[in-house]
Order: sequence, then C-alpha cells, then structure tokens
Amino acid sequence: MKDFYIGSKKIKGINPTELKTPAGDMIHEVLFKDDTKVLMADKKLKICRTEKPLDANASSENFIGTVAAIVFGVLHEYDLTINELNPFSMKLLDLVNNSTDKTADVLWGAEAHERTLNQMNGILTKNLKENEEK
Repeated sequence: MKDFYIGSKKIKGINPTELKTPAGDMIHEVLFKDDTKVLMADKKLKICRTEKPLDANASSENFIGTVAAIVFGVLHEYDLTINELNPFSMKLLDLVNNSTDKTADVLWGAEAHERTLNQMNGILTKNLKENEEK
C-alpha cells in the first residue's frame, strides 16, 4: 500500500463523514500518523494528497496554484473583461470577509462592536489552558 501525505504529514486513514460542501461534495475526516485529524473537502483532498511529503510552502503553492487555475478557467466561461477583473476580485473578498465576520458574530454570540475585552480575555485564557494540557 502506498503512503500518502498532506504537506509533510503522513496520512494514516481517510474516513467519510455525513458532512457535505454547499455543492454536495463529500467532506472527509483525514487521520494522520501523529494522531491529529482534520476535516477536508473531497476536491481539496484530491489536490493536496501527494505520494511524497512537501514542505508547507510547496504544499500551499500546489493547492493555491491549482485552485487559481480552476477559478481562472471559470472566469473565461463567463467572458469577463479585463475591466471587470478588479471589481470581481474586490467583490469576492467582500463576500469572504462578510462571511468571516458573520461567522465570528455567531460564534461569539455578539457583534464585534458589542464584544468586551473581558470576553476576549476569557476565550484566550481558555484556549491557552487547553493548549497547555495537550
């Protein structure tokens, strides 16, 4: 049986989950030799899984380069003009940032302007203690 890696981490196993991407693709639980695990969309797994370990930079360049080429191909399908590329990329970043902000608000239970320094300190302290226990 061949060994596979994601970045420098050797894969011990890949298990299906009940989770799906918005397009309905599988999300897998990837188990590593060091007993860590991560959830990963099928398309990302297919791009990131390699037969040889890669350092973090090479792994990231491979993934980002592949996804950028796919998105570039999609842009051709919509026949974007050169003048539309900058507004498109700005809109895309706005969508990502807004989603990130809304997710943080849901996780915090309060909008950013309503969060207190004590709430933030409590979360950071809890995280520090959990990491020290590992």
